[in-house]
Amino acid sequence: FAIHFLTQTGQMCSDVRQGDVITTLESLVLRILQEFILLSGVLGALTLVDTINHAKPAIATEATVLHILHRGRRASYVTLLPQMSCIRLILSVENGDSIASEGKGDYMFVEGHVLDTKGNPVAGAMINPWESDNNGLYDVQAPGFEKLVTALFFEDDPYLTSDAVFGVRASLIVKPEIVADEKKTLARGFSQRKPHAYSRKDFVLATPEEGDEARKAFRSASSLSR
Repeated sequence: FAIHFLTQTGQMCSDVRQGDVITTLESLVLRILQEFILLSGVLGALTLVDTINHAKPAIATEATVLHILHRGRRASYVTLLPQMSCIRLILSVENGDSIASEGKGDYMFVEGHVLDTKGNPVAGAMINPWESDNNGLYDVQAPGFEKLVTALFFEDDPYLTSDAVFGVRASLIVKPEIVADEKKTLARGFSQRKPHAYSRKDFVLATPEEGDEARKAFRSASSLSR
């Protein structure tokens, strides 16, 4: 109800047009977003609704809020430049291939498994990394399991306790290891000889039935605590 109220009472932003063509990503964003949706994020309503609607079993990887600009089927990630002018369309790579943006940050190698709640490997999982240059958001999908939208947060990030939309979860905080062995950097598929960060994280997916049970339990507990 909070998101619905904020959406209905919000003011639609104006288009910025040149003739009949929207010329930049910025004007596209202005067209589709409402100011009160942004307000719902900083007030915590967005995270509250996400927590209720995407509750998971305790053993499953926690979800966190989906960024307002993420378009999973059309773009693998959106790079927000000062003018917000760049959309990168989806790019499929083989398992183990590099997706590093050369010259735009430090290398990081992430590995792990996609598992079910019983610890079994999940076949056919698709991971959609988004803006992994900066904040490492992941969208994990697999047949027969609930889609998981989550993020990894660095342990030493100074903004962990001041996230604008309250999206940080303790279980999603990781501590990358710095690997100084440049030979290992090259062996892991990077093109430049330099140190890289390393992190390991397993993602545990829930089935729709397990998700339904978790959400029922969450709502029941919330009702009892009122």
